[in-house]
Amino acid sequence: MSDLAQIHGVFDAYLAAYTAQDATGAAAVFAPDGHLYSAFSPPAFGRAAIAATHSQWFLDGERDKAMNVIEATCDGALGQALIGFAATIDGEDGQPARIYGMSLNTLVNTDQGWHIRHCCLTLFDTPPNGFPT
Repeated sequence: MSDLAQIHGVFDAYLAAYTAQDATGAAAVFAPDGHLYSAFSPPAFGRAAIAATHSQWFLDGERDKAMNVIEATCDGALGQALIGFAATIDGEDGQPARIYGMSLNTLVNTDQGWHIRHCCLTLFDTPPNGFPT
């Protein structure tokens, strides 16, 4: 399997864990010393903190998460991936609302495979072209 296919697989595994509300599984796609920067929570450093952050997110009732790899590249043991995502949340009025965002990720390839080293999340009011809906 090519490195780019494996990088796509990292995000497939993340989405599967997220959908199952498996915080440990979501954190497992990160490097042991991975960093998560998010508009939704304080920064999280390391798998334990990343798992704890995901556990908190799951309590918020986000559902119907979708993700697209917009762009991915790799050069040796380093990679990067731009990911578009969408999810449904309950709005302030209690009605379902779709949110859209992007994550910019750096990845590292070790003898354990590809893992996210840094992830930085942001939100958009409307989805750019190519984003999941």
